[in-house]
Amino acid sequence: MADLHLVIGNKAYSSWSLRPWIAMKAQGLAFRETVIGLQQLDTNAQIKKYSAAAKVPVLLHGAITVWESLAILDYLADTFPEKAWWPKDIPARAHARAVSAEMHAGFSNLRSHMTMNIRKSVPNKSRSDAVNADISRINALWKECRGRFGGRLDRSCSARSRTRMPCTRPLSRASRLTA
Repeated sequence: MADLHLVIGNKAYSSWSLRPWIAMKAQGLAFRETVIGLQQLDTNAQIKKYSAAAKVPVLLHGAITVWESLAILDYLADTFPEKAWWPKDIPARAHARAVSAEMHAGFSNLRSHMTMNIRKSVPNKSRSDAVNADISRINALWKECRGRFGGRLDRSCSARSRTRMPCTRPLSRASRLTA
């Protein structure tokens, strides 16, 4: 089988890039990593060398190119099923996929007003009601998942990497995630 090659942006600033990177590391997959500097004059051209979408992350696996973090994680789950990326129980798996999709595509206010920067803490930054509503929804999701399925929401590597990344934003701003 061909080697895995993950093309990402800076892990401190790109939650999209960090998701498959964390999943692949946690699952013990060997892969080559290429980091492309974001917000540089040549960023778009550099990324287009790997994907016409001109966005990171991108996974190259032989002749296969997969872009978008959710698609990458689904491809890896299909390619390495022995790694148990999703819960075996169908209702739990369906719920994990729904939560992952919401975390991936939702929370636009949080993403817009509290951009990811793991290297910086801004504890006194004010938050709008819309951002607080996003944070409340994340708390509610985690609480519900723990209540329904016990323990930690992120039992599978895939669910963990899909759900935790938006939460680096409020954590770096001293927000309270309660679940």
